[in-house]
Amino acid sequence: MQPVVEQLDQTRRQKIGMNFEESEDGVAAMAVSLGLIDGQHAALSIAMPIGRFARHDAKRLTGQLLETADEFKKEEIRG
Repeated sequence: MQPVVEQLDQTRRQKIGMNFEESEDGVAAMAVSLGLIDGQHAALSIAMPIGRFARHDAKRLTGQLLETADEFKKEEIRG
């Protein structure tokens, strides 16, 4: 397993965090930050049983998460 600092650097570069059974057996998850909302950190995530996740799904799902987060941020700015 990568040291935490390396994982954080990678997450910052990719703008998305991924977790494959690291915190709970049988669960795959990915998340993107929405920034601060009313002074609280917020994120958008997708979680699923690891058996339903294939590595080739990662590109599609991360793309959709990043796109949705960008749309949310634009709407949040417009108020």
